[in-house]
Amino acid sequence: MTPQLWTQFLSFQDWKLTHPNLTNEDAILLYKAELQLFQNYQDEIRNQTVNRQVQLTGDLLNLSADISTILTEGGVFYYKADYIGFEGQITVNPNTGVGAFVGSGTHLFKVGDLFSYNLEAPQDVNGIYEVLVETNQAQETNPSIAILRFNFGVNNNFWKRVATLDGIPL
Repeated sequence: MTPQLWTQFLSFQDWKLTHPNLTNEDAILLYKAELQLFQNYQDEIRNQTVNRQVQLTGDLLNLSADISTILTEGGVFYYKADYIGFEGQITVNPNTGVGAFVGSGTHLFKVGDLFSYNLEAPQDVNGIYEVLVETNQAQETNPSIAILRFNFGVNNNFWKRVATLDGIPL
């Protein structure tokens, strides 16, 4: 006979009523085997419950720490650029910076990447941008061409400004 788990704990007398064809010796052996399986099953359920409670407690503590950090830092989320997209002055001057997308040759801008744009002039376009469309951008040493590439990306919704250069969200 194959042991089966019970839906509730059964005393030997109750269990024996469900197996009337067994001898007392066979009934005792089978009852003990099924009792051990039933206890193992209950122990496993308890262990899984405890593990889940510990995991949930840890998740709640982490969430609490995150909320506490946000509140103590003024509740501001700061962006941090992954790449420098363009930095420098409008005129070509190797001492002050060049217009260049980071990388050699071309660089693959993936969706979700962040890059900064900082033109040393009174521009309302300076800031941190999020990439919306995956695109390859060639590295440029000529600031004028880099500015054109940047403006093309903005005008075609390749990326959008999400924060100031300080990382403060817009």
